[in-house]
Amino acid sequence: MKKNVRYLALVLTMVMLLSAMAVPAWAAKESEEPSDEESFTGLDELEFSFEETVLVDNDDIYVSIDEFDPEGDYGPTFSVTLENRTEQNLRFSTHWGSVNDVLCPVYLGEEVKAGKKAYSEIEWDTDDLAARGINYIEDVELCLWVYDSDDYSADDIYDDVVSWSVANSGTDVPSVEPVTFGHGFEPIQLLRGMDVTLVDFDPDGYYGPTLTFLLENRTDKTLVVGTDDVSVNGVMCEPYWSVTVPAGKTAYSQCSWWEDDLEDARIETMETVELPFEVYDDDTYDTMATFTAEISLEGAGELLSLEGDEEIPAVEERQEPGDETEGYVGDTLRTAFFDFTVNDAWLCDEYEDYAPSAGNTLVVVDLSLYNYTSSSVPMYDTDFQVCWGTGDDEFAVPVTYPRDGYPNTGVEAMGDMLPDDYSIGIHKDQDGILLYEAPQGIEDFVFAFQEVFVDDSTGDTFYVYFTPEQR
Repeated sequence: MKKNVRYLALVLTMVMLLSAMAVPAWAAKESEEPSDEESFTGLDELEFSFEETVLVDNDDIYVSIDEFDPEGDYGPTFSVTLENRTEQNLRFSTHWGSVNDVLCPVYLGEEVKAGKKAYSEIEWDTDDLAARGINYIEDVELCLWVYDSDDYSADDIYDDVVSWSVANSGTDVPSVEPVTFGHGFEPIQLLRGMDVTLVDFDPDGYYGPTLTFLLENRTDKTLVVGTDDVSVNGVMCEPYWSVTVPAGKTAYSQCSWWEDDLEDARIETMETVELPFEVYDDDTYDTMATFTAEISLEGAGELLSLEGDEEIPAVEERQEPGDETEGYVGDTLRTAFFDFTVNDAWLCDEYEDYAPSAGNTLVVVDLSLYNYTSSSVPMYDTDFQVCWGTGDDEFAVPVTYPRDGYPNTGVEAMGDMLPDDYSIGIHKDQDGILLYEAPQGIEDFVFAFQEVFVDDSTGDTFYVYFTPEQR
């Protein structure tokens, strides 16, 4: 049903001023290894605050995070205290680490003798962070692993997830650029739930020809994704690749072929690859999905065939009614009815045959929707709105909806614009453009959706922050 546009705009104004604290600072550069200066562009404008945090304090070990240096020798670095309270020599390490829910190599390795204490560091490499689109550190999770360094068969002393946060603030912080690659490859989604997307192919990768996958685990299980019986150009040739992704985490992972293996298989150029995938539960080893993808690696890439499972049931991340979820361009947000992603947003003076009213410009939002539910979802043009300030009138609905004071609105959809009403079928996608009028000179916007149910009650509200460029 049509939303109460005035009400939603007022809700938006309550959170818009909070967005400055969550704007990113550095981003990956296309097709190159970023330098420290490039990776941390805008870091000087951020203000970091951190208080000592005790992670573990039990009979066996004590672990605390003492200080934070955002510009360590190799990248962001936390000083830690490690105490061994046992009679065994212990090794402090990690199984995995994530920053802002994205898996990224983390460096911790310290041996502490029985009854002793050590001061060490947990650190990330700047280039590793930038290559994964991680802009500055806000939330950290580690699977901390502490074990007997003299007897690997002994029970682990500690093997569990620890977490901490860093408060960031600042002004005029540059916005994030999405992770991009320089090989012109078009992303190909292969599975949902544990979203498996092939995002790049580099025929001259560091270890050999390399496929890069983006994996987003939207289930409540730690999942392992791997391949077996792989063929290249119709010839068997294995990359020996697998990756483990904890629940709720995202990972970029490279699948490479050794040049010697390709030479032994008489493969000079990789033209096609057939990848049989298996996804299984890391705790129970139960198979969650199997599928086979055949992909052309020439040009921008092409999915030639896809057989097997299409989806693993994802966790419905439902919150208490009235909760707010924030994101940025490229993030996928899950509502009660569908997933949505703002793929891109920009300003223009004219779209197809539509020109804005005097003194206004056009805000173009490229939107993707996916209905993950078991029933069709009716949609209307007023479902999504944009806001640019704290005033009652500082918001807009799409131009397909007639609005007082905007004489050119109320038009039929044109070009790739979404119509004023439509329906998304069960497990179906819907892509399109939403077009808005806004006053000239506005720099930052918020794109918003609020859940409204059949009884007219409201649920959660979702916000996507963006700074569009003129095109």
